[in-house]
Amino acid sequence: MEDLAKNGQKGLLLLAELSQQAAIIGEMGYQYTERYLHKGKYRETPETGLQWVMRCMGRPRYFYKMFRMSTDVFMALHDLLISNYGLTSTNKCIINGVIGNVLVDRWRTQIIFTS
Repeated sequence: MEDLAKNGQKGLLLLAELSQQAAIIGEMGYQYTERYLHKGKYRETPETGLQWVMRCMGRPRYFYKMFRMSTDVFMALHDLLISNYGLTSTNKCIINGVIGNVLVDRWRTQIIFTS
């Protein structure tokens, strides 16, 4: 009878440990789902990249602050990319917008990694 009680107690301890591990795995699954599967809606921008670049060009100080270059240097870069590297605009991609987005992304990355 005593052996039966000891085996029953061991079984209950193993069952308690197993239920604790199952709870931990369940919590990990919940955290994974919340972090990686429940994404928010994509952000809708009020203007295209080209519209934003053109708006910035109208404000020289703001343009310099955003791109770290004057509008003249930006246009020289634009002309250089077209003449030397054959970059062309398409109906879905305008060069000015692409250059502006690349420069801003590069500038933000530089700030992140040098801070």
